[in-house]
Amino acid sequence: VFGGLFGKPGDSAKAKGSRNLEKCAKLISDAKTYADTDREKAKKLYLDARNNYIELDYHEKKEVYDDLMDLYNRIIK
Repeated sequence: VFGGLFGKPGDSAKAKGSRNLEKCAKLISDAKTYADTDREKAKKLYLDARNNYIELDYHEKKEVYDDLMDLYNRIIK
């Protein structure tokens, strides 16, 4: 009965990580759309994505690392 309310101790951390991963991926995607048109906005979104990236666990970092570095390389040019 209370399993849905309280769940297992690791469930909340896993869900939080998943939300952080989704948020990071969305920020990267949004920043890529602005990379060629509004560089300042893209830089701000990149910084938000990077700060979010720092909070991810190792496996989640591996999922978004290439996209984050691609974005970085597009912005610094």
